[in-house]
Amino acid sequence: MAWVKLSDTFAEDPRLDRAGPLALALHVAALCWCNRQLTDGMIPRARVHRLLDLDAPYDVAGLLVDAELWRETSDGYELLGYLDDQPSRVKVLARRAQKAEAGRAGGVESGRVRRSKSEANTKHDGSRSVEHPSRPDPKGQGTGPAEAAGHVLCPFHQQPVNASGICSGCRADDLVGLHA
Repeated sequence: MAWVKLSDTFAEDPRLDRAGPLALALHVAALCWCNRQLTDGMIPRARVHRLLDLDAPYDVAGLLVDAELWRETSDGYELLGYLDDQPSRVKVLARRAQKAEAGRAGGVESGRVRRSKSEANTKHDGSRSVEHPSRPDPKGQGTGPAEAAGHVLCPFHQQPVNASGICSGCRADDLVGLHA
């Protein structure tokens, strides 16, 4: 999407004062249409009456020509000085192509990183490895003395938890409920 660039003093241009408020509105609508259509400031005559709902759009366009903001051409109008503030069709298309290429390259790199992570998690026989859970085995099948006795250990303090799943360290640190 292209954006219309307007100076904060745009509406104070004496040419727009001479042309009047309807001409200002038509000129802004024309700028927007030219940017969206990438016409480099050219408007076909048949498009003028569809830019704004005006009673006499060609009379208003004539005011813009008289104010030297537009120039009448054989098939429509040219917005004078359009390329002074607005990007040309060539620049917009080049920027779009550059962004598309950057996005494609980023997508390729993202896929490469995801594949390398996936391959790192794959065992030599092709099955996915299983990450160790952050909590101890609830059946107490660890290797420490508390686990061997059938106790579940707190993941924060490595101390046995009571029937409510709370260890003495969690009670002391007010961390009750963090490992529920």
